[in-house]
Amino acid sequence: MTAPVHLDNGVIGVTVAPGLGGTILDVVHLPSGLSALGRVPWVPDLTPPAGVPMSEADWLPHYTGGWPILFPNGGEACVIDGVAHGFHGEGSLAVWSAVHAGEGLTLTCDFRTVPVRMTRQLRLEGASLVVTTEALASAPCAVIWGEHVTLGGDLLAAPFHIACGPAVLRADPDYDPAGNPVFPGATGVWPHLPGRHGGTVDLSRPAEGWAALAYLSGFDRPEVTVARDDGRLAATVAWEGGVFDCLWLWVELAATTAPPWSGQARLLGVEPCSTPAGHGLAQARANGDRLLHLLPGRPVRTVTRLTLAA
Repeated sequence: MTAPVHLDNGVIGVTVAPGLGGTILDVVHLPSGLSALGRVPWVPDLTPPAGVPMSEADWLPHYTGGWPILFPNGGEACVIDGVAHGFHGEGSLAVWSAVHAGEGLTLTCDFRTVPVRMTRQLRLEGASLVVTTEALASAPCAVIWGEHVTLGGDLLAAPFHIACGPAVLRADPDYDPAGNPVFPGATGVWPHLPGRHGGTVDLSRPAEGWAALAYLSGFDRPEVTVARDDGRLAATVAWEGGVFDCLWLWVELAATTAPPWSGQARLLGVEPCSTPAGHGLAQARANGDRLLHLLPGRPVRTVTRLTLAA
């Protein structure tokens, strides 16, 4: 089964594309009809690429927004021990086998770039989408694993704010487009970072025209809520620590004018991840950043939950 699959429990509706990375395309609060996930401002190619996209430019035509997985790489493509890892990893665009039963869906992928079988179980619990994922390696390997939850749609169609508990905050040192409001590499405590042009920036209130990338860690409670100021819709992303020790926060609010973005994207990435940097396996290894080490016969399991309130 590779055609899109729809799950519906009367409270939320979820659409999944097994044939394109198992990407979760939509999560909609059915009583209100309001959507929580973002879509890119171009028509994505929903057919899986023939080879490994070795650049962001090759990956983007297949990117839909929504919620793909990043595995076993996150960020720039690279070659590790003779193996080519594409931008954002094989899993983000791979064809996953799918079994649909009632309000649940099971996705499975046997990876070519690492000796890993991964199973993702999606189920609906009231207003929550619960994604339980298990990775089982047949030989030792080091990976980046991230959940690329990209919020948008009706959730970002009005002024909004981001709420979470105390966390350490670090701006990406290398990400500095024209719309970046924060000083690259700056550190602080949520939600404040030194501004690129002086002063302090409050990341809990992203503004139109921002493009930013920052990393949060040291959570007391691993969850983040994004809510419209008018109270019409809120989305909470919650995850388990251990596998995901940090969160990537990506802000793209009509800032990037180059094609294919063309100043039209309104996306907010709230992305639990194993590795506190978004520039790929090779750079993470060179920098001594934490990688997730998988061992044969020792399955690694984690749960990520997206809950809507309206």
